[in-house]
Amino acid sequence: MFKNILIKIKNKYRDLKISTKILTFYSAILILSVLLSAYIYQRIYNHTLSEKVSEVSVQTLHSISSNIFSMLDNAKNLSKVILASDEIQQSLRKVNDHEISHDESQRIINTHISRFIEAFPFISSIYIFDANDQRYGIDRLPLKALKIDSITEASWYESAVAAQGGFILKLNAGDIYEDLEGEKYISLIRIINDIYTQKTLGTLILNISDSAFSDSYKDILDEYGTDIMILDEEGRTVVDFRDIQVDDIGRLMVFSENGESFVENINGKDYLVSSLKMSRYDWSIISMIPFDELSKESYIFNVAALSIIILNAFLMFLGAIGISRLISTPITKLLNSMKGVEKGEFKKVDIEAGNDEIGSLRDAYNIMITEIQNLIDKIVKEQKIKRKAELDILQAQIKPHFLYNTFDAISSLALSGKNEQVYQLMKFLGSYYRISLSKGSEVITIKEEI
Repeated sequence: MFKNILIKIKNKYRDLKISTKILTFYSAILILSVLLSAYIYQRIYNHTLSEKVSEVSVQTLHSISSNIFSMLDNAKNLSKVILASDEIQQSLRKVNDHEISHDESQRIINTHISRFIEAFPFISSIYIFDANDQRYGIDRLPLKALKIDSITEASWYESAVAAQGGFILKLNAGDIYEDLEGEKYISLIRIINDIYTQKTLGTLILNISDSAFSDSYKDILDEYGTDIMILDEEGRTVVDFRDIQVDDIGRLMVFSENGESFVENINGKDYLVSSLKMSRYDWSIISMIPFDELSKESYIFNVAALSIIILNAFLMFLGAIGISRLISTPITKLLNSMKGVEKGEFKKVDIEAGNDEIGSLRDAYNIMITEIQNLIDKIVKEQKIKRKAELDILQAQIKPHFLYNTFDAISSLALSGKNEQVYQLMKFLGSYYRISLSKGSEVITIKEEI
């Protein structure tokens, strides 16, 4: 079936005019070339764009990581200032030794740490617990109540003690508070030791809101509509995506190795996913960039490339028409001249051509026409000579018979004694030959003959 269709198409193509054949052939090649060029360009461009944006995405993650490190370093330095503060150290010593009341130490400590809340907007709250589990704190929101009876019962307490004055990071303080629904923050926790005796005086919990993390890299995300998720060392979400709902975060972590990127379709939309492991705190950052945002950036380049392809296609189409006419026009003139030969018109064809095949064909055709004309002239001339020879022979045959018959008639008239008629007949015969001789031609008209 398919073979028969191909044969029919091939036969129809053979029956087309040369100009149509050339135009059809070039048009098919042109369309194929444009489609192939556009496909190759798009693949190469998308690949190059993905690589470039992947590099930018990873660099963005490093910038975000650097901003987070900077903010956490500020929080760490702030915690050091609080730990080393004389007001905090003396108040905790005295309240632990029952030298001052809890209300007095509350006033001193809260007054002191309130200054840090005002000076550092990224700090949402500061809590201090003394050795007697008395709480001191300043919070931008209502003060949080503990779920546990003693701070030493917190799951992270032993780790904080093992840090030997260093700090640990926990999401929502390890869930020791009765938090508001949906509230998220990062808690920097460290044990407060006496700077002189290294005796444990209490515990410091410095909370950083998740919005502070987002604000620290907000300007970085606006360029490509990037969305960010930050996971802690246990894989729990510290900062969630703003506009994207992802069901399987673990799959993204598996497929996006550290510093690598890949394309993922989420909710019917393609995203460029990148991830980075924050080595200092064992956190992970995942970024997702909508591919249509990348397309917007490349719109002007795609338009320029498409315009160039269309322009080249148009020029190739004009070239195909020009070549078609360059070949078909002289052939058409030659064909029309050949049709004139069928009607008996032997005219040379006037075609503007060089020394190419068409020029050679024109010269050969004109030579053929010249030879045919010469041959016809020669045949006509030979036919005239032939007709004249035949006439001469006929005349040569007629003259003796004519004279013989005339003399027979004269002799018959003479024997009959018709001298007058013999005289007239001889006179007319002499006049006949006299007319022929006087004209100098062997051919005379019928009128003269009569």
